[in-house]
Amino acid sequence: MNSDYTICLDGDLQHPPDLIPNFIEKIKNFDIVIGKRRRKAGEMPFIRILSNSISSFLLGLKLKQKIYDSQCGYRAFKTNKIMDILPETDGFESETEMLIKASRKNYSTGWVEIPAIYGNEKSKMTKFKTTLNFIYLLLK
Repeated sequence: MNSDYTICLDGDLQHPPDLIPNFIEKIKNFDIVIGKRRRKAGEMPFIRILSNSISSFLLGLKLKQKIYDSQCGYRAFKTNKIMDILPETDGFESETEMLIKASRKNYSTGWVEIPAIYGNEKSKMTKFKTTLNFIYLLLK
């Protein structure tokens, strides 16, 4: 790859591209930068606030570091680091897997606050399967 940085954002319009400069500025001092969605009622559905809070807390315990948003897909990576942490999973738990791999390599993680943008779309996430996969990753 010929770029210093790689930016990922979900294609469902939940991540405003105009915040990319914030990620570029922050990634200069970290290996990975992750969006930190505001968990506010009215901005984020309650069930998402709950699942994100619990999963971020549990992952933080495993990794022995503060994890603000384990599920956010808005991320920046130093390109020379991303190849080492690509996920083997292809589901909603891939964001978690990447954080676990990055922690094992002692990669530094920074955070950029972003809005939580939700429309009326129906989630494609299968809650039971995703939860089981997340638990599997935590115990692995």
